[in-house]
Amino acid sequence: CSSRRTTKGQSLASDVESFGDLGLFQTTTNVNNELLVLQSPSIMLEVVKRLHLDMNYHIPGRFQDRVAYGASLPLTVSLPELTENESARFTLKVRPGGEVELSEFVRNGEEIPSEKVIKGNLTDTLTTPLGRVKITPTPYYDIDRGCQLKVSRTGLYGAVGSYSGNLTVTLSDKKASAIDLT
Repeated sequence: CSSRRTTKGQSLASDVESFGDLGLFQTTTNVNNELLVLQSPSIMLEVVKRLHLDMNYHIPGRFQDRVAYGASLPLTVSLPELTENESARFTLKVRPGGEVELSEFVRNGEEIPSEKVIKGNLTDTLTTPLGRVKITPTPYYDIDRGCQLKVSRTGLYGAVGSYSGNLTVTLSDKKASAIDLT
């Protein structure tokens, strides 16, 4: 009786193997397709757009600026009038109570000569040498504390190239269906 079960088990395994030979159960093909999809520039473009990875925020430090993100990012900035591939940067100061000052404007690597400091309040849409600028507090913003940020926007395709160049997509094992992203 036990030899019959073994034969049945072996028979089932060989039947599945036969289907695999026909190409009906090939997970490696699907995984290889996923590898290509994850490395495609169009996917990275969508990721950069959705996560706003073209925007960078730095907190000035004594010796070195610190990157602000997550819980250390009190505000986000939107620059709707810049084209996709334009870059820009400026300094943003926030006073306790929510008054903001924008200065030191640079567009596409060229400093915009202006002695004028743009002033307004949080959630206002401000008119600047870069066009309209919308500043939005995050849940981590503390109205009783001031802060200063260096805000920069990379051209969209530059950001896509940078993130694509730093992404490595590999199979964790030759026959595995798991993908490693580093």
